[in-house]
Amino acid sequence: MVGGGEVLRDEQIYLAHKCANPTKYAPPDEKMNDADREKLNRYKPTDVQLQVWDDLCHVAPTLSFTRPAKYMYRSIAQFGAWALARAQQVEIDILDDDDISVISSSGSDTDQPQPEWEAQI
Repeated sequence: MVGGGEVLRDEQIYLAHKCANPTKYAPPDEKMNDADREKLNRYKPTDVQLQVWDDLCHVAPTLSFTRPAKYMYRSIAQFGAWALARAQQVEIDILDDDDISVISSSGSDTDQPQPEWEAQI
């Protein structure tokens, strides 16, 4: 999970590709010794889920009061549930929390009626 507007975006995308296929993204051969080559070949490719969130900053989930952070937390939880269920070889049931989530219950922080001019926009 990476913000599209953050400085480390390209490095995180590269890291995701490297995890998905370590031998394809290996360090240059002249930089590796025999122990490094053995370590590289010990780990097989893994499943990776890379999400690039347009225009978000670095560590956007720390801004937990924002709508994108809410969806990022949901995505993290769903990925964790998927990975755990896959490791245990069981099915998962992911609940939709829109009915209990404060941030998605309305478009504003208050229950006051909108001004007439705002309702027309």
